[in-house]
Amino acid sequence: MPLFFNLKSIVFVIALAVGVLSVIGIHSGFINKEETFSKAPDEMTKPVPVEITESNDSFRPDGGFEFKDRPSKAFRNINWLTVMTGSSVGYGSACAPSPCTPPPIARKAIWVSQKPRGLLKVGSYYYGWRAENLSFGDFSFKTNTHKKIGYKFVGRFVVKGNYEESKPAGTVLTGRLTKLFDGKPVAEEDVSFSWFGWEEKVGKIN
Repeated sequence: MPLFFNLKSIVFVIALAVGVLSVIGIHSGFINKEETFSKAPDEMTKPVPVEITESNDSFRPDGGFEFKDRPSKAFRNINWLTVMTGSSVGYGSACAPSPCTPPPIARKAIWVSQKPRGLLKVGSYYYGWRAENLSFGDFSFKTNTHKKIGYKFVGRFVVKGNYEESKPAGTVLTGRLTKLFDGKPVAEEDVSFSWFGWEEKVGKIN
């Protein structure tokens, strides 16, 4: 009988020790998980490192442009022009021709400069264009061709600043617009453009 009770006592002690160690392990696991969960949101929301190439004067003429005055018949079917020089991290980079939608949580936006590009909507067709450089005093581009027709523009901006913030009124862009057929100019005109934001004139994107 004593031997039986001794064995029973030993088994009980071992079981108790295993139970205590298990509780400690589970508790430690929860602590580790809590630490992981507490760090996860920060890690997930941390912006991806990007190269910031923002100009010193913060000149950003991004947005839509329409003729300030009625053009000649050769250019009357042009609806609007868009200019995009970069994007804000979290807003997406393909904003044109539809508006950008801000993220649900307000965060400090990081502006990432990109090669200037945009669209020229003529009738129901969207001509695309890209430019190596764009500055306040020098802006030119040439579109792709569609049914042998294309467009070329050489001009300059006349208003500085971040257009999406300042929302400039009046003439902001002037220059010479050329219509090309099979690579040769068939019409030219000096034109002026005013700026508009997508959120203000959504109907113009169609």
